[in-house]
Amino acid sequence: MSRKWWALAAVACGTFMATLDSSIVNIALPTLTQEFSSDLASVKWVVVVYLIAITCLILPAGRLSDQLGRSKTLALGFSVFTLGSLLCGMAPHLSALVGFRMLQGLGAALLMANGPAVITAAFPKNERGGALGTMAMVVSAGLVSGPALGGLLIGKWGWRSIFLINLPVGLMGLVL
Repeated sequence: MSRKWWALAAVACGTFMATLDSSIVNIALPTLTQEFSSDLASVKWVVVVYLIAITCLILPAGRLSDQLGRSKTLALGFSVFTLGSLLCGMAPHLSALVGFRMLQGLGAALLMANGPAVITAAFPKNERGGALGTMAMVVSAGLVSGPALGGLLIGKWGWRSIFLINLPVGLMGLVL
């Protein structure tokens, strides 16, 4: 398989993981409210802090990619996101989970800011539209599959599984 397809696979892996995590947690809010004996107003920060971190950090992450290099930044994004996922899955209390979600959001920002640049560099002009269109489908697939996958995982293995499922995906992304 040519290098451009490996690049697309790596970026798609990171983008899917980051967008999946923006929707998979929503289904866990009632479970987290019960687990941490908290109210919904407090638990919603598990979702909100992730999105705020991505929003605030995506532009600086893109700049970091310009300075460090796309490959290194993508690897850093996978590493930070995967570590954040592990910590979220082990969170002993709600404050820790919110903090670890912020770390996950940093990793997601590194992945999402860097993805289009990697695709643009890897594909020739005549194939770029198709590759970027594929990435748009990956974003949609991640967002749409989150609630169903989250419900399945929580029902079978508990709330921690929605974070731990990212470990093999993150490691696969690092390898790619």
